[in-house]
Amino acid sequence: MKRKRVSFLMVVLLALLLAAGCSGGSSSSGPSTVVPPKDDGSNGGEGGDEGDESKTLAKIEIVSIEMTGPSSVVVYCNTTDDGNGELKEMGVCYGTSADPDMSDSYEKYYDVHLGEFFLDIANIPSGILHFRPRVVNSAGESYGKDAILSWRTSGITGLTTSDGENLYVAINKGEHNGDLYLAKMRQSDGDMVWEKPASTAADRYDECRGITYLNGSIFMIVVENMPMFPGDTAQLPINGGIIWFKKFNAETGEIEIEKIIKDNGSVLNGGIVPDTSTEMLYMGYCTGAGAEYIIQLDQDSNILNGAGKMTPMETFSCKIVVGPDCVYWTGNIMLGGGYNRLYAVKMSKDLSTRLWQERPWPYGSQYLEFGDRNDVDIPYSAILLPSGNLLVGGTISAFASVLDIGITHSALVEFDSETGNVVNVFDDDSLEESLFADLMQDEDGLYSIGLYTDTVNKINFAEKRFEWETSCNQDIQSATLSGDMIYVSCHNSCQIKLFNKFTGDPLN
Repeated sequence: MKRKRVSFLMVVLLALLLAAGCSGGSSSSGPSTVVPPKDDGSNGGEGGDEGDESKTLAKIEIVSIEMTGPSSVVVYCNTTDDGNGELKEMGVCYGTSADPDMSDSYEKYYDVHLGEFFLDIANIPSGILHFRPRVVNSAGESYGKDAILSWRTSGITGLTTSDGENLYVAINKGEHNGDLYLAKMRQSDGDMVWEKPASTAADRYDECRGITYLNGSIFMIVVENMPMFPGDTAQLPINGGIIWFKKFNAETGEIEIEKIIKDNGSVLNGGIVPDTSTEMLYMGYCTGAGAEYIIQLDQDSNILNGAGKMTPMETFSCKIVVGPDCVYWTGNIMLGGGYNRLYAVKMSKDLSTRLWQERPWPYGSQYLEFGDRNDVDIPYSAILLPSGNLLVGGTISAFASVLDIGITHSALVEFDSETGNVVNVFDDDSLEESLFADLMQDEDGLYSIGLYTDTVNKINFAEKRFEWETSCNQDIQSATLSGDMIYVSCHNSCQIKLFNKFTGDPLN
């Protein structure tokens, strides 16, 4: 009996020892802490940025799109915010539908960083394109706003005109102004309606020097430029050439008339002007050593009337404005000794009678601080103001030789329509080098483009100041005002640029 009691006690002691051993081994009286595994990207995250709970998607935007050829662009972008995470990739998606993504075409940028960058993209499809910037950071993928590339042309844009619903653009596709085309583009969206050859002969170096719309037709004045030297392939408009009159069907773009008006001469931009009341056309041109002429034509290229040199002295340049019962003719008179003077002439519509003639800028000695340099007053544009007065925009250049010309000052000069007297001049220092290459007027205001400043401007002529001024960042060639838009063509550009006429904001 004693042996059995001992065995039982041993079993009880052993059980107590085992229970004590299981509850021991921990010196902490609080709850235990669970440490999650490190996210290395294998669980669906992006990895990195350990312990950073403030990550957000990065932000990116397209600043501008510049066409560098008929099928190539440079897209300027800016990554404005990295989202407090590591930037991993950036680029641009593009396609023919809105909001393109990675299922469309994609151009990747390899030097990933915060801030501005640009991408050269070649072989883009024709038509209206959408571009959208893309950026990836450790928080994920994000896109910027859709940017539309429209108003594209297949060559270098030239002079333009409008019928109120469509813009007609002269385009050069070859070197030295070769391969002249005429394009029709819808003003509602910039889409190309048609594009047709503007010359029937191949390998001609034609340059459009005037284009206008009248009664369902497009009229174009073209100079077939001549080589400077025998065997020379370079064609220069200053050297003069054959002057062609061309008439196109505005609906189809087909050439209806192509006729030589003069065997040799030169024409400045805006060389043909319509008279909607008589349905006639006026053209100015120069031949020889500055001899200047103005002619009246019908829509079939027949010359009805003409007038010779503005004065007995040599002349250069010619801008024509058609009034209700007259024609204004502005030009530059070469007085000899380096002095030039700008003239404005009011003529009857049949060009038979000069109603007045005036020399507006008697600056003479005002710019002689340039030493042996003298004045050259040149009209680049002219329009009628709502009052009926003539407004001429031009420049005062100083020069010492033919090869040393400098633009020093620009001015707007207003002539009284009845007397020809100068009644207002806007020529303060703010206009330096503005060079009013085009003046445009409608019921909402007066607009201009500055050729040397490459700007589009709205002018308050009464108060002699600019209301706004917007840079084009490209060499401007000409502009057309239609509706609420100003359409600008630029040298060496394959795109028409649009600006809001009320604010000056660029729209493409």
